[in-house]
Amino acid sequence: HNRSLKSYSYTTVTTHLPQRHQKYALWTLEHIMKRARSVGNATETLIDKIVKSKQHPLQGYRPAQGVLRLANMYGEQRLEAACSLGLEYGFTRVQQIRDILKNGKDQQETPVEQTVKNTLNIRGQSYYYELKELQQ
Repeated sequence: HNRSLKSYSYTTVTTHLPQRHQKYALWTLEHIMKRARSVGNATETLIDKIVKSKQHPLQGYRPAQGVLRLANMYGEQRLEAACSLGLEYGFTRVQQIRDILKNGKDQQETPVEQTVKNTLNIRGQSYYYELKELQQ
């Protein structure tokens, strides 16, 4: 095949790929996105983000399948929750989503704002107004 003169570009000739990689070239983005859509909106958005983050779309197919495969181990509901959390944190790697699921972060409720129990050392707004009045 002809040499690409474009610097840092990605060229792929499917017949030159190893046999085990050629099957990934047969996947289509529509097939992957349809599977992601069946799990949920967050999963679909994350998969789209993964594929678009790669220089060549084919490079994103395998990690996308890796994320979707997590549904086999953890279930679609948990995967959807993990993808939602992953999007919130800007994650785009399979390992990051797997860690969320493995550590059960997807099942934790959002933390409730903590209240301070000991307020004796907190002066509050009125202290500064009183101090301002004393200075005048």
